[in-house]
Amino acid sequence: MSTRSFICKELPDGSYYGIYCHNNGGLKNNGAMLLENYIEPSKIEELLALGDLSSLGAQIEDTDNPDDLTNKCCSYSRDFGEDYEHNKPRVVSLRNARMSDIKYMYVFGIDGKWRYIDLWKKRSKFQDVQEALQKENTAEM
Repeated sequence: MSTRSFICKELPDGSYYGIYCHNNGGLKNNGAMLLENYIEPSKIEELLALGDLSSLGAQIEDTDNPDDLTNKCCSYSRDFGEDYEHNKPRVVSLRNARMSDIKYMYVFGIDGKWRYIDLWKKRSKFQDVQEALQKENTAEM
């Protein structure tokens, strides 16, 4: 079963603009991947420009081998030939996200920090991705 997520950036008006990612949406997967590989606003723009993803990878660029899906982002449009209009980035409201079947929402804030929220938990609030990963790693020791 896949863990779905939204990957967004915060806009100056406080709204969110982003894409859907079908697989590996958990904190230790997509959360860590975003924190390690997507901290520059220009790279986040490139990521969002891909449109909806099957999976998030460390690399945005397409590889020489189209069958090698191990390290790259797999975009429904670029890699699977789906219509970009159906998969393009969009404004995502927290209210609508909570009513979806998507588990996590990641937001790159105007302050340059990644935050996430578990959309399935009532009254949940955004948490800092780096702090949450550190807590999980400490708890496992």
